[in-house]
Amino acid sequence: RSNRQGQCDIQRAGEERIYVQAAAGDTHTVLLQQDGGAVAFGDNRYGQCDLPLVVPGEYYVQVAAGGRHTVLLRSDGRAE
Repeated sequence: RSNRQGQCDIQRAGEERIYVQAAAGDTHTVLLQQDGGAVAFGDNRYGQCDLPLVVPGEYYVQVAAGGRHTVLLRSDGRAE
């Protein structure tokens, strides 16, 4: 069993995260956290797991994923 893509590294010991939404592409998954953060894991061959940094005071409100892409909707209405 391999963790080459980081697919098993979504929570570390001692951390508690609550996920409120999940989206999946062909070979990657994106999770929206209750605090407005997001994590992505899986195959990142096309950069689909490289999430942009959120500016302090902003947060994500929705995530979506497709074959080889990820879309995040910010609290200010911008999509990335």
